[in-house]
Amino acid sequence: AERAYIDSQNPRLEFEIYEASNIGVFDGPKDLEDFKDKNCALCKKKPDHCTIFKRIIDNRVVQEFNLSNKECLARR
Repeated sequence: AERAYIDSQNPRLEFEIYEASNIGVFDGPKDLEDFKDKNCALCKKKPDHCTIFKRIIDNRVVQEFNLSNKECLARR
């Protein structure tokens, strides 16, 4: 739950940092494995050599990846 409070007597910024369960654009390890099974396993390029895969793992949105249904549009 995100909240914002304003303290006029003692203005400051406070952050709470925690490790998220997501991996790049995926919700977690199972979501990532499902993507690999449905996309990478059917592709000639393997994930360790695929720039699209590397970008989505870095949490980048690319045109070749459909974020809503988590599908690679450049699969060969």
